[in-house]
Amino acid sequence: MALEGEAACPLPEPTLEELALKYRIAEFTYDTTPVRIELRVWGYARDFLEENTLSADQCFGPDPEDSDAALVTATVIQSGTRYRWLLGFGDKLEVLAPPDLRAAVAWQARAIALIRHAPA
Repeated sequence: MALEGEAACPLPEPTLEELALKYRIAEFTYDTTPVRIELRVWGYARDFLEENTLSADQCFGPDPEDSDAALVTATVIQSGTRYRWLLGFGDKLEVLAPPDLRAAVAWQARAIALIRHAPA
């Protein structure tokens, strides 16, 4: 574990989504319709999402295709904040669904890779 001390336990109420709506911190959230996201996570992203709750209906379990990974599903609001948060996990997180979010994150990852490998 990267941090020493006691492990963080998820708070039952309020969820991150409820706080974002209450305090209007989920900027770029024009459509607050909840969406079900599905993620494959490894390493510190796996540890973080095992110990912290994105939403009241979050499910966390082993990935039958990869023993080092876990599958996470949760109902969240897609926002600029959520998008940047997902990108922040880098190669420790793969968006499986919804397809439009998966495509957006994959496009951004490819763009970052091209910028890093562009000739100086």
